[in-house]
Amino acid sequence: MMKKIFGVVLAAAVICACVLSAVLTVSGDNILPPFMGTAIYAAPANQYAELLPSGCAVMAEKDFQPERGDLVVYSSGGKISVGAVLSQEEGEMHLLDGEERVVPFEDVKGRIFYRIDGLGRVIM
Repeated sequence: MMKKIFGVVLAAAVICACVLSAVLTVSGDNILPPFMGTAIYAAPANQYAELLPSGCAVMAEKDFQPERGDLVVYSSGGKISVGAVLSQEEGEMHLLDGEERVVPFEDVKGRIFYRIDGLGRVIM
């Protein structure tokens, strides 16, 4: 009886691992598919190391009203980056990520609201 239960649990774990692997393979820069307006990204190494340590992942909300100082995830040249909001103008956001950048709103993926230590290291 215990062998049968163990076999079922092991089979379920293998299936979950395969599904997670498939999702990670096809999801692009977002670790997991968007869920309820949020997305998860591997945090790149940057000057915000004390807030976002190496190897962490971040959850970002897509629908937000940017305020000065918010940390946001954005895409630049096909790479995911993190920057702090300095200001916003029509159609673009001024960010600081070591240097000041002007980023179109469509390249801003979302505002960081949670970090998950260690997850970024697993999927990078």
